[in-house]
Amino acid sequence: MTTARQIITSALTTGLNRLSAGEALDADLAALCLSALNDVLDDINGSHGVLWKQPFTDLDTNYTMGDGWRTILAALLAQKVARAVVGGVPPDVAHEAAAARRRLLTRISPAIINPGPGGDAMSEFFRGA
Repeated sequence: MTTARQIITSALTTGLNRLSAGEALDADLAALCLSALNDVLDDINGSHGVLWKQPFTDLDTNYTMGDGWRTILAALLAQKVARAVVGGVPPDVAHEAAAARRRLLTRISPAIINPGPGGDAMSEFFRGA
């Protein structure tokens, strides 16, 4: 299970060195990153065989996604928010985002990220042929 908070925290901690381990995420930064995370989903939506039908609506809803998705989304998010958060995109962040895009291409066999059964907030990862 993964939450938007975990993806955002990973992007800001390991990706951008903006948060220290254990440091709380402030509300303004969280809102900026949640919006940017949904922009990342829009960027990859429909490309590479991925359809992400449900945006992240809050920080703490749990989503089920395949192995590696959290890391991919965190790297792409770090690049997306770098200018606003640290004033520019550090070379290592750009490198990690490029690597995440390559991993994205290798792991996709047409997929749809769907709301879970019963319309709950969960998501399931379905692979098609």
